[in-house]
Amino acid sequence: MATTTSTVPSAGPVAGSRSFLSRLREGDEIARIITSLFAASVVLITLLLVFELWQGSVLPRHKFGFNFFRTSVWDPIFDQFGALPFIYGTVVTAAVSLLIAVPLGIGAAIFLAELAPARVSDALEFFIDLLAAVPSVIYGLLGVFIVLRLPSAISRPRLRRRLSDRRHRPRHHGHPLYHFRLP
Repeated sequence: MATTTSTVPSAGPVAGSRSFLSRLREGDEIARIITSLFAASVVLITLLLVFELWQGSVLPRHKFGFNFFRTSVWDPIFDQFGALPFIYGTVVTAAVSLLIAVPLGIGAAIFLAELAPARVSDALEFFIDLLAAVPSVIYGLLGVFIVLRLPSAISRPRLRRRLSDRRHRPRHHGHPLYHFRLP
């Protein structure tokens, strides 16, 4: 016995809404194309930047080679340059700052999202957003001009008492770097 199969047309959306869905899909396609173009432009700009840096460093690369990254001598008189201490300092500074910032950031996020009352959370989120908007250079300047003066203000009276003896009079007036301070 042979059986025949027949197909039943599926019940799709109403004909008027089909054109709306196709227009919506076309809008998504346009947004996807625009987003892809911007993403490709970021990659292209990055590649052009690397190319320009590579082209601009031809003479130093041929003169110093990659020993520039492995040596620590910085002697402009004998034309010897090495960046290892600077690279090491950058890596250590970044690691220490991450060790400090990541636990603080995660702790603040957990506190604000899970533990703090809504009013406290809203107020602290506002202040954290304000802190995030300030460039890190400003925090560095605050550290240089304010925090570095605190040990001097604390230790200076003790040093004056200790060095008030005529045998141990300082040869400079005040802080050794007094002349380098900004007003």
